[in-house]
Amino acid sequence: MVITTMDEKLQKLRSQYGEIRQQAIELGDPMADSQVAATLEDIKKQRENAQRLADLRSLATNLQKEIQRREGELEQVAAQRAIEQARERVAAAEEGLEQLMIEFNELTDKQHEIIAKALEISRRMAPIVNLAYAPYSKNQSTAMFTRKDYYLPSVPRIAPIKSKAGDYYIFEISGEAL
Repeated sequence: MVITTMDEKLQKLRSQYGEIRQQAIELGDPMADSQVAATLEDIKKQRENAQRLADLRSLATNLQKEIQRREGELEQVAAQRAIEQARERVAAAEEGLEQLMIEFNELTDKQHEIIAKALEISRRMAPIVNLAYAPYSKNQSTAMFTRKDYYLPSVPRIAPIKSKAGDYYIFEISGEAL
């Protein structure tokens, strides 16, 4: 809206400037060589034309300054609008990042809950099943359930069965869950 109005004003000023330049050309340039018989009336007319030409030049100069000022304002308004759009994009990006951080925190909380439940399950299973942990290797250790008849299928497993050997069930458990 503001830019359209300023564009219209700028076009109007430019057309006025063009009209004034045309009138100045019609009046003639006092610097040009012309062989005109000097009569009193011609001299008076030349003075009037010279005065009008000076007025037109002054007006043209003022209009040119106004055009430059309006162009500067248009550039400033366009720059301000670009800055506002950039700020809106930054705010939207920050909002998206904030939402991602909230989701990440929720997932981290769920992960902590799962680990706590796994630890609680392993604590509850300890009296029923004798767990023997091998030393940690990076992220894994081995747990052996020594009495097959105490294995309860309703108790959730921490990891899939790795192998079955005689009276032992061997599971892989991540070191972090222990």
